[in-house]
Amino acid sequence: GVGKTTLAKKVYDNQRVVGHFDCHAWVTVSQSFKMEELLRNMTKKFYQGRKEAVPEGIDTIDEMSLISLIRQYLQDKRYVVVFDDVWKLDFWGFIKYGLPENGNGSRIIITTRNDEVASSCKESSFDYIHKLQPLSPKSSWELFCKKTFQGGCPPELEKLSLHIVKRCGGLPLAL
Repeated sequence: GVGKTTLAKKVYDNQRVVGHFDCHAWVTVSQSFKMEELLRNMTKKFYQGRKEAVPEGIDTIDEMSLISLIRQYLQDKRYVVVFDDVWKLDFWGFIKYGLPENGNGSRIIITTRNDEVASSCKESSFDYIHKLQPLSPKSSWELFCKKTFQGGCPPELEKLSLHIVKRCGGLPLAL
């Protein structure tokens, strides 16, 4: 793709960024997620990230109880959570109930390839959608040469290389 997950991961893994938050979780959603498993996974990540004991019986708690547990846990904390690879329009409508708007400067990052999903997550003018664009032909060429030839392209491979770069359509992952 255009690098949505890579960009979100760079931000999420940056120590200067993570240092601004009391707790954090990276949650891969994908097409076939089950909400209860996702909530359970997110809860575990919040607790484990702070080196706290995960609540007993977490593997048998139902969806609504998990939402209550997460809300209660995050209520007085500044948190950041990344939901990576969201496909379903109704995702935000459900998950938001577990994420308190507590005025502590918490942040939620969602990656999706679907513009409708992104729009469905935007609830106020303070919410921001950052749409990544493919690389320019010049940047595509530079990335291709850097990764393929550790710098400059040999003249005898230039025509073929330019064809490959064009076929990749500016997508860093394809290059």
